[in-house]
Order: sequence, then structure tokens, then C-alpha cells
Amino acid sequence: MLLALYTIFVLGGGGSFGPMVYIDEAIDNTKTVIVDKDRQKEVTAALKEMKQRSKEYASDVGDTIKNLSPASNPHEATAEDLEAFWDEMFEQNAQFSNDFLDMRFELLGQLDREEWEAIFPVQD
Repeated sequence: MLLALYTIFVLGGGGSFGPMVYIDEAIDNTKTVIVDKDRQKEVTAALKEMKQRSKEYASDVGDTIKNLSPASNPHEATAEDLEAFWDEMFEQNAQFSNDFLDMRFELLGQLDREEWEAIFPVQD
């Protein structure tokens, strides 16, 4: 069961790296939605910071998988190994989520509702 959870978390991703896709689209949308060049630069900088934090998180998770992964030798993995692995994975995810949420609220403060909806259109 733990191996199945590990596989789902690592291969399924749970959407952890999805933000990078919509950030690229948001950067493109910002260029057409915000005409004031100074505001455009501010919003784009905030989006790029979000993208950079997403890349850092992806790298950190990759390093954790390489260094602590119980799947690298599942027959010798102890309960402590699994505990250490999952503790690190959950800590990284929690820190990323908190950082990303803070950045999102900062960005939200830079945009009005119409701009937000145009930069991040709802897709069906």
C-alpha cells in the first residue's frame, strides 16, 4: 500500500507542478490585459516569482526522491525510512503551498477582478 501511495504521489503528482503551465499562460495574458507598462512589469514579475518557486519545489521534490526514496531499495526500506521520506515530502509540499498562497494573495492585490478573470480565465 505504501508503495502504491508513493507511486501515485511521484508519478501522479497530484497537480503539484500544474501551476507552471497556467503561469506561462497568465504571463502571456498579462501582456494583452494590462496596458500600463509599469503595472504590466509588476504583475509579470510576481508571476515569474511564482513560476520560479514552482521550479524550486519541483527540484526539491526530485532531490528528495533521489536521496530518500524507499523505492530505490524497497526490500531494505524500514518504517523509519518511509517515515523520513514522507515527512520530508509533506514538509516540502506544505512550505510550497504556503509560499504559493502568499504570492497569489500578493498578486491578487495588484489586480482588479476584471483583470484577474482575463488573466486567469476559467476553462471548462
